[in-house]
Amino acid sequence: MVSLSHGVQVRAEAQDDREPPGDDQIRWSARLIAALARRPPPWTVSYGLIPVIVGLSALLGMALGLERTPYAAFVPAVFLIGLAFGLGQALATVGLSAVAGLLILADPGLRAPLTASLLFSPAVFMVIFGLISALLNAAREGALDQALRVEAYRTLHAKALAASRALRESEEALRELNVTLEQKVAQRTAELDAAREALRQAQKMEALGGLAGGLAHDFNNLLGGIIGGLDLARSRLPADTPQPVVAHLDVAADFAERAAGLTRRLLAFARREALNPERLDLAELAQGLREALVQTLGPTIQLEIQAADGVWPVRADRSEVENALLNLSINARDAMSGGGRLTIAVGGAALLGQEALGLALQPGHYTLLKVSDTGCGMPPEVAARAFEPFFTTKPGGKGTGLGLAAVYGFARRSGGQATLTSTVGEGTTITIYLPRD
Repeated sequence: MVSLSHGVQVRAEAQDDREPPGDDQIRWSARLIAALARRPPPWTVSYGLIPVIVGLSALLGMALGLERTPYAAFVPAVFLIGLAFGLGQALATVGLSAVAGLLILADPGLRAPLTASLLFSPAVFMVIFGLISALLNAAREGALDQALRVEAYRTLHAKALAASRALRESEEALRELNVTLEQKVAQRTAELDAAREALRQAQKMEALGGLAGGLAHDFNNLLGGIIGGLDLARSRLPADTPQPVVAHLDVAADFAERAAGLTRRLLAFARREALNPERLDLAELAQGLREALVQTLGPTIQLEIQAADGVWPVRADRSEVENALLNLSINARDAMSGGGRLTIAVGGAALLGQEALGLALQPGHYTLLKVSDTGCGMPPEVAARAFEPFFTTKPGGKGTGLGLAAVYGFARRSGGQATLTSTVGEGTTITIYLPRD
């Protein structure tokens, strides 16, 4: 899995743990100064406010009776202007305050003539408060610097938090991507394995079909001669032929017919027997066979036929479908010796992509004929060979091993497929897929 270094994670977590400084950690005066300094008014406004503030200070001094100490009335104005606007405005305020103190607030007996002592007071005021203005400007610059540093630290802290969150989200996305990728790889591998197994099974059945078909074709030719000879011999028997001889010929003919039936099954598995396809409704066909199937199954087995609404018709050989249902019912009966339930279900399915590939079918719509029993079931190794010709688990003489093989051959010749699922102790389900007509 892709991940970032441990050191980066530790630094990001450390950034998360540290809180940025708040406004309560900065003095209110510094906050006010920084706010004014960051957004200073135009110089015309700041210098235009100086006469107004100085005039208001003078009026305040006169109201308070500060004629003997006139410059005390202008101290707040100097501090306010200096802190709010800077050194230049502060010095201008000091100069204007000195003039205003002489002309407006000074004692009338001291106003004229102007003596050295009178000139000394404004000079002292200007020097002292000029220095104070410089100190105020330094304090102002320091407060502004502090506020800017705090703001910069807040910005960096916010960016670090955002980067940390983005880092965690990226790692989580990578973890989810890795898990999803592993799941997709596992799913794709399973699908490919299933497709390979289906292809291997199809190739094996094709090889067996070719071999069985060749043997069945030659054997069918031989049987044709044998059956024809037996029929000719029986037709030319004299009237006084002993009965045992006639009985022997009848037995030979009967076994020849059984061999012919076996040959037909082999040819059906090998797909060499001609089909007579027609448009069929599988649900209707299954209902039409109910009586024959009930007699075949016996009284201990319950038959249930289910059909979904709007089942698609198929194009298949009617006799082949009927034979397939009879063969599957007989196999189910033999698997339910103690009784049980046989269910024949007709439905439809749309097979696309990997699902169709896994069944060795072309993508499209298919009608499904499912035959399920509640019998003894099959172990996996037996179920894997169930469609092979001549493979049977029945005792000798009770099965040819061609019933399921014929069903498989019919389904493949009709453009469909046959599958088998079985669980020991629960039962077996055989599904025939036929293309929608």
